[in-house]
Amino acid sequence: ALLTSGGSKYLGLHTVVPTRNTAGMEVSGGGYARQGIAFSPPANGATSSTAAVQFPTATAYWGSVESFGVYDAASGGTLLWFDVLTDANGAPSVKTVTAGDIFQVPAGKIVLSVD
Repeated sequence: ALLTSGGSKYLGLHTVVPTRNTAGMEVSGGGYARQGIAFSPPANGATSSTAAVQFPTATAYWGSVESFGVYDAASGGTLLWFDVLTDANGAPSVKTVTAGDIFQVPAGKIVLSVD
């Protein structure tokens, strides 16, 4: 309920994966900014993003993006959820973002589930 009700949520990208005890390393500079994200109502312990999320064109090297985070603010705020990026087979994946790249996540590809 925390992720699907009350207030806006924002998607952030990390070059160092957060843990329960550390904030990780969020991308900064180079035109980076968290982007708004909305989720479907939860069903069977999971929710997914309802629309594509597109980040601004990188104006400099952002690094090797390893994970994403869902925040309650466009900057600062609280990290509500995080996970590693995965490929089509569910294996961990890293996306290197250089100047001129656009990082985009298709609708439904950010899935948050409780195991």
